[in-house]
Amino acid sequence: MQPMQVMVTGDDQPPTLEHTPVVSAEALHPLHIAARVKDPSGIKWVHLRYRGLSQHQDFHVLNMLPTGNVDEYEATVPGRDIDPHFDFMYLFEVMDNAGNGRIYPDLAKETPYIIVKVDHSSLESSRSDSGISVNAAPTVGMQR
Repeated sequence: MQPMQVMVTGDDQPPTLEHTPVVSAEALHPLHIAARVKDPSGIKWVHLRYRGLSQHQDFHVLNMLPTGNVDEYEATVPGRDIDPHFDFMYLFEVMDNAGNGRIYPDLAKETPYIIVKVDHSSLESSRSDSGISVNAAPTVGMQR
């Protein structure tokens, strides 16, 4: 039987995270997201979880990396993951070196994710180029 290691510490506070929410993005273009994450015990990891605003899509996870600026972490969402059919949502998971973690935005205070309005003009222009009318009302019945 292997001995089990248990970390004992007086630190029971998770890292703090400061972030200015992204409000808009262009479909199919990379999206840069940055946050300032602090903790006295140090940061073990920062994850960015994201997906299109569709319950049929799975979350993707990116490791956010230090930028070289104090307490700043960043990740870039690949353009292929910015779906032109849906707006975009993301959240952060953080863990400090003492094993304390948290999700931001904090569910106890606000909606636990951030919604980004995606510019759907590339989708709309491809529809109009193909002869599909974007603003047309659905046709009921058959016309002869």
